[in-house]
Amino acid sequence: AFGKGGVLRREEISDIKFSPCGSKLAVASHDNFIDLYDTATWERYGECRGHSSYVTHIDWSAGDRQSELIQSTCGAYELLYFDATKKGRGKQ
Repeated sequence: AFGKGGVLRREEISDIKFSPCGSKLAVASHDNFIDLYDTATWERYGECRGHSSYVTHIDWSAGDRQSELIQSTCGAYELLYFDATKKGRGKQ
């Protein structure tokens, strides 16, 4: 994946998901991160950290908090939740 000024991630992309409302894009990689993008500007606004292995799957929450929460799994079988409104830093 590319960021401003060059390469942002060096490992392969494993999953990409738009939020239910379409305003955000989450991109998971084998670098153990999930990058968050604003689809109005395509600027990266956050990063989800916390997995001890490569991210295998991501999904957005539905219902009242849609486009706010992301759940993710990794190669170490961890299930983590992130708050996308806090730039991904709200690991739960």
